[in-house]
Amino acid sequence: MSLTHFVKQEQIKEFFASEFCDPIKIDKKLYKFSNRKIMGFSILVNDGKVEYICDSDGREKSISAFEDLIEFLTNYKYLSHLCCFYCSNSDFISIINHLSKKEINHLLKKHEIDYYKYKLQFYPNKQLIIRKPKNIHYFFNLHPFFREELKVAMGSSLDYDIIRKNQNDTEYYKKQAVLVKKIAEYYTDEKSNFPQFNLKVTNEPQTDNYFEIGTAFDYLLRFKIEAENENVITQPWVAYNSLYDLNSEEDLKEKERIEKRLAKVEKVYRSFLKKKIVTEKLIKCSLDLTKLDSIYRAGYTYEELDFKIDSKDIEDLDNLISGVPEGLLKDNRICILNPTFGLASYLIRGADADLYIDNTLIDIKTTKNPDFSKSHFYQLLGYVLLHNLGQKYMKNCIKPEILSFFNENFGSYDMPESTKIFLNETIERIGIYFSRSNYLYTLELKDIVNEGKFSDEVMNWFENECYEYLQAQLMNEAIDLFDLLEELE
Repeated sequence: MSLTHFVKQEQIKEFFASEFCDPIKIDKKLYKFSNRKIMGFSILVNDGKVEYICDSDGREKSISAFEDLIEFLTNYKYLSHLCCFYCSNSDFISIINHLSKKEINHLLKKHEIDYYKYKLQFYPNKQLIIRKPKNIHYFFNLHPFFREELKVAMGSSLDYDIIRKNQNDTEYYKKQAVLVKKIAEYYTDEKSNFPQFNLKVTNEPQTDNYFEIGTAFDYLLRFKIEAENENVITQPWVAYNSLYDLNSEEDLKEKERIEKRLAKVEKVYRSFLKKKIVTEKLIKCSLDLTKLDSIYRAGYTYEELDFKIDSKDIEDLDNLISGVPEGLLKDNRICILNPTFGLASYLIRGADADLYIDNTLIDIKTTKNPDFSKSHFYQLLGYVLLHNLGQKYMKNCIKPEILSFFNENFGSYDMPESTKIFLNETIERIGIYFSRSNYLYTLELKDIVNEGKFSDEVMNWFENECYEYLQAQLMNEAIDLFDLLEELE
């Protein structure tokens, strides 16, 4: 929860909005334009720059400067069309390579520049926007939107067109533009290519116990993933933290009752790992663990908890776990459940992700509103930044001094082996599994930040924000403690 709170701060949201490309926004714009007429484009590239451009209506132009491109691309008829390129290998950047190095670097870093009376917005691999005082021209590169099988088909068509490619054969590029148009028409006609904007709730909530069901499903899904993957790395359940600080004689009875319930859950859980069959007992155990979580997360005592279970909650969880597509969360190389970020986690008072599978960091959302929102996007970005920061601390043997104020034992902090493994990984994709829609939506990190890597400037900013956040939290706690002591006096 700490990361969720952290990324909701206004200065964090403002920085993320200005610094990072929002591929969801681009996807939504393509979906919005998908009912328009299509205009296909083709380009001839030499030495990394566009030398010739044409559209699927046969309009063409030789290019020697960026002004030629601007003149061609801002034609009035393109305003009413969905304008599509198909450029693999980042050839889309050849359009802006006519600009100066300074302008190109600024576009790649900040994604927009003012160019005379125009404002240019550029998102590598996906979109170019040319804004004029009274209208806006959008151009999309379809290549990154395509599923892999469509990319293969498109590549084959472009490579083996009926006219053999010749560097000076403009007819080839005109036919290529027509082919791009046809492929775009096929792609946009298939609404199944935009599942993230057509998600339907297939597993309707059965009760209003939304938080409990979300946490219980996290446990259930964790059990399922652990049973299906051979290379899985696990962490202790959060429910075990309910035993934290129960060391006095007064706490002995409560500690025994918690341990007894945990032992029952462990027995059912171990049986499931062998038989791999989800039973009502296992579902009830996930709800028990959710109740025990609240001792650690919300400060409840065991006696304050109500372990009665609504049969509708069991039905709800059964629908959710049964709806997980077969093999969706199966790893090829590595799977880590609830990975943590080493010392970086403590800078925001504890943070762990839900799941890491084969270079993809995944968050689980059990919500009746399956929309990849900005808050979801920023949360995932926060995880990746924490991962990079934790990596930096581990590899350079750094232990931030501020953490000693939080816990005097940080001087002897011993990082778990599972965390070391995770911090040695490279995150290439981020995603959300929408459990009520049985759908996993992923984004490539390289579509968000240049080459999928955060700059030193961004990392330094993020680290400073984490420091300030922790300092504010510690100060607030000190004030609360002081006020409490005054009341006791």
